[in-house]
Amino acid sequence: MRANNARLTVSLVCALAVVAFACSKGGSESARPSETATPAAPQGGSGVDRSALPSGHPPVDGAGGAEGGTTSGSPSGAVIAWTTPAGWKQETPSSGMRYAQFRIPGLDGDPDDAECAVFYFGPGQGGSPKDNASRWISQFAQPDGSSSESRAKTELKTVNGKQVMFVEVGGTYTPSTMGMPGGEAKKDYALLGAIVSGPDAPWFFKLTGPRRTVDANRDAFTEMIASIR
Repeated sequence: MRANNARLTVSLVCALAVVAFACSKGGSESARPSETATPAAPQGGSGVDRSALPSGHPPVDGAGGAEGGTTSGSPSGAVIAWTTPAGWKQETPSSGMRYAQFRIPGLDGDPDDAECAVFYFGPGQGGSPKDNASRWISQFAQPDGSSSESRAKTELKTVNGKQVMFVEVGGTYTPSTMGMPGGEAKKDYALLGAIVSGPDAPWFFKLTGPRRTVDANRDAFTEMIASIR
């Protein structure tokens, strides 16, 4: 009987020793700082830091732009910037050909708002200023049947070291895309355009709308082009 009790006591002591060793080992591992852990990678992966975009930046990969402020050029091309006139509302471009688009409230009595579209096609693209000016002018017809080319004004200027071709024309406006008619004719409309020689390709600024609203925004448009940097 005493022998059995002795064997039981030895077995119990051994078992307790094993448990104590296991607990001591586990506590030591959990307290040891990791030497291989790395911070988790940020999620998303779009490559665009939306919080760093300047105020007024056009939408990039779904990022919305604010009204007014400074607008920057394409991150993948040569960047230019300009100051958006107060009261011009930035919109999501209506087509992939447009880099930026602004809505300009129409004057009381005018049937529509005006619109300023900005186009940038990338390095070496976009065509010559003269060809684009002629295409814009051809979108207008004159009530008396005369040539819009003869009524239009074009002028070359240097603005902040950049060559700019200014274009102005009025009449009945029929929007077109790539030379094909794209909308109904709009009577008594006007266009103010500026084709800016960017670092790697032209930038195209095209303001169209009812004549009175366009005329009222002439100074704002000119100041916008003068702010390009």
